[in-house]
Amino acid sequence: MSLRHMDNAWFRNNLAHSLGGKRHPFTGTFELTWRCNLRCRHCYLGGQTFPLPELDTLSIQKLLDQVAEAGCLTLSITGGEPTLRQDFESIWQHAHGLGFLLNLFTNGTLIDESRAQFLAQHPPQNIEVSIYGTSPEIYKKVTGSAEAYEQAYQGIERMRALDLPVMVKTMIQKDLADEAQAMVKKAKAQGLRIRMDPGLDPRLDKNDEPLGYRIPAEQAADLEMQAHDDIKRVKDYHQGWQEHPESWRRSPCGAGYQSFHLDPGGRLMPCMLLRQSIFEPLAGSFHEAWEAMGREGRVHFKESSPCYGCELQHLCSQCPGIDALGQKPQKRFDPEYYNCQVAQIRASMLDSPGV
Repeated sequence: MSLRHMDNAWFRNNLAHSLGGKRHPFTGTFELTWRCNLRCRHCYLGGQTFPLPELDTLSIQKLLDQVAEAGCLTLSITGGEPTLRQDFESIWQHAHGLGFLLNLFTNGTLIDESRAQFLAQHPPQNIEVSIYGTSPEIYKKVTGSAEAYEQAYQGIERMRALDLPVMVKTMIQKDLADEAQAMVKKAKAQGLRIRMDPGLDPRLDKNDEPLGYRIPAEQAADLEMQAHDDIKRVKDYHQGWQEHPESWRRSPCGAGYQSFHLDPGGRLMPCMLLRQSIFEPLAGSFHEAWEAMGREGRVHFKESSPCYGCELQHLCSQCPGIDALGQKPQKRFDPEYYNCQVAQIRASMLDSPGV
């Protein structure tokens, strides 16, 4: 994940502050399905079996009612590939009617004309489409499907033609590093923002195969910054972070405090990586599950962790969830640890007067 606290800084600095530090589920992600029509080699869900059945339409709608009643403002619908569900439109329309600021995370391959028209009638605040290159050959290497190239870009064009708020994103990795400039050029020609993320991490089953697709940290950070559409915003975020009190910076993670994750079985957890603490909202209510999760205490690095209190946490892809997957530095600013390297390179770039 890239610059992981920047996008939720507004919640922390404004809404959370107005509540005097009280926990509140401002923002959440809802994983509608574990299924996907692609087989991306870096996917954090790869290689797993999920014995729990996915919730049916009515159960999801009831859960969404409870999430809205609890005061959630922003909800990101994700997967797997969420548009694979036959009831996707019923779920989306229900969520839209509840007034959530909706985000859709998709690979774009299933966005036909009808689906694009539907989204235009029930518009989200943002649609993030994952892309993997500028040719069928590269798409096949990364996703297992050459056909996905045309399908994804056609889906993007359909949504853009209807003025939907689309942006594209990609994971910086081998086979895509040489494609980076072409992807940026293609995105800008379409009038799209693009985000490049160097945060390849172990899968949820702790399989570390995705780490083998990383490129050198300096190259990855450089590609990320080149693609960013608002470096001033990143620099302001970086400089502003230093102004917060040390106690605030020691626990920067909002998981389970200002944000939450729901899986396809309707289980509540702090985030999509921290699946050890699981609560069943449908056994009682979302509010009861949220309160129970709060009794476990705030998510943060242990004091024994090299990451605890690190002044570059806001620029680092390392988080307690990745820590739980078994990947961690041996010491502060570990020169052998990839995430430490990327964080230091980002800081060096943003501290440079020329940026």
